[in-house]
Amino acid sequence: PDGASRAAMGVFMSTFSIKRGGDGRIHITGRFDAGRVEQANAVFDTVSGDTVIDFSGLRYISSVGPGILVSAQQKLETDGHKLSIVGASEHIRELFRITRFDILIDIE
Repeated sequence: PDGASRAAMGVFMSTFSIKRGGDGRIHITGRFDAGRVEQANAVFDTVSGDTVIDFSGLRYISSVGPGILVSAQQKLETDGHKLSIVGASEHIRELFRITRFDILIDIE
């Protein structure tokens, strides 16, 4: 690809979104990497009650992602609540199994 195409691919590859949807779920899409910590913390710092995170649009998660999720889970547990993840790809499910994060956070 030419330079413009490579630049567009780079923008596409680094796309990330995290927001609470009208359904009350937190929707995470794109690539969740170290450059997204502040954005993710801004959302997870506001969670309360049982919280569902929709990973159906998530294509990649670096090692910082599970750490942020576990911190949010620990905060919720002190109030008797929990996080759960839905829509995770098989690759992300496997990552959570290997790292044993699936013991700490429900993955449906």
